[in-house]
Amino acid sequence: MFFSVIQSGYVQTPNGQPASLDTPYIDAVAINVNGLVTQVAFYAANSCNDSNIYFGAFSALTPISLSTEFNLTADSGPLSVDRTSDSDTAMKLVNISLCVTPSTPSGCQGHAFTIDNGQYFGSYSSQCIMGYAPTSPLVYQSTYYEQSSNPFANGAQTNAFYSNTAYSNVVLQYITIQVTDVPGQSIFLFLVSI
Repeated sequence: MFFSVIQSGYVQTPNGQPASLDTPYIDAVAINVNGLVTQVAFYAANSCNDSNIYFGAFSALTPISLSTEFNLTADSGPLSVDRTSDSDTAMKLVNISLCVTPSTPSGCQGHAFTIDNGQYFGSYSSQCIMGYAPTSPLVYQSTYYEQSSNPFANGAQTNAFYSNTAYSNVVLQYITIQVTDVPGQSIFLFLVSI
């Protein structure tokens, strides 16, 4: 069985800028493959102690604009990070492998989830301060965000707003996708020995 792995999202040095708590952040760029999300990454402050961090796949119910409605279709389940014993106050990159089966990979959390072509990924944390970084809107679109309830807890639709209209910041979140299908393309991987 052959498969390809791609990564999507935006991770760079956060410059110490924190994102707001209790806010779902949904990436503004749609995924262009079908696959299984097997790893998530984000920057977290050393005050982070949260066992309710979620990542998931969202479908846009309305056209992407300043006010867009999303629906959560799949998620990782609750993930846990605790940096409180870390004396380094700089934000650090946290990588979490998602469990593909109940025991693999070793040390995994939650569960891998599917994401489909045209869907978006997003995250939510109630206590963990995630990293933000300035970026040019010409280089990368920033995130959509929703300022009310946690869509992962109740499955509620998310009413989101494009955050790049007043400032060009982006939440530093990243996913690794094990690709199962690229629309309109075939993927062939070859191992060549010389």
